Amino acid sequence: MERFSRAVLRHRRIVVAVWLVLFVAGGVAAGRLSDRLTFDFSLPGQPGDTAEKALMADFGASSDDTLVPTLTMPRGEKVTDHRDGRGSGIDNR
Repeated sequence: MERFSRAVLRHRRIVVAVWLVLFVAGGVAAGRLSDRLTFDFSLPGQPGDTAEKALMADFGASSDDTLVPTLTMPRGEKVTDHRDGRGSGIDNR
């Protein structure tokens, strides 16, 4: 390790130049890479893709732009059974 340290110190300008070249090359590569990344994980015909198409047709916005709240009720219960508790923040179970 001591020999490596001495070599780096002896050739410090070359070492700094190599690191600067690597830094600039990494910056250029990162700038070009972001154009190639996509955010599309849908598979045609799958439920998520079908839901995305329905959101686009009904609301004119994709799932990235739209929040669609859902409510899951326990089996055998209806939302209308809990009409008194809606919006109050009280759990009526």
